[in-house]
Amino acid sequence: MPGVYWSAVVLISIVGTLITDNLVENFHVTLVQSTIGFAAALAATFAAWYASERTLSIHTIVTRRREAFYWLTILFTFALGTAAGDLVAEQLALGYSLSAAIFAAVIGLITLAHYRFKLAAVPAFWMAYILTRPRLREPQWRAEVPADRLAGDRVRSISEDLRDGGERYA
Repeated sequence: MPGVYWSAVVLISIVGTLITDNLVENFHVTLVQSTIGFAAALAATFAAWYASERTLSIHTIVTRRREAFYWLTILFTFALGTAAGDLVAEQLALGYSLSAAIFAAVIGLITLAHYRFKLAAVPAFWMAYILTRPRLREPQWRAEVPADRLAGDRVRSISEDLRDGGERYA
């Protein structure tokens, strides 16, 4: 059943990303508003899940109710990740490379807190998981690719560069 699970994750990731993009681009909800809104929705989901089930562990998802909480959480993490990632990269003008490094550093701090300072596994997992959700969207990575590497809607391959003279690699 791993294929079904990962298909569901991919589909939910697309939906979560599209929800955020649609709110921002078509309904003019700001990235700050969408980040705060999805953070609140995620916090409410965690609170309801814990109040109902007394656990947030992914290892105890053995009932339909827990599974429903899990998938709602995953949806909100993708929506929040899109909003927060775009907020940091675009609105704070840090770019996607630096933003990725910042999110990775925070994940590293969570890992340190778990192993060195005994941060419990369940909150450590969810904090790190949420921070892996920001994404690098194609239009943004294209902006970070030097113009001479672009070929229409894609990045030129090394073999194309070499075929056309290879000055970049000389």
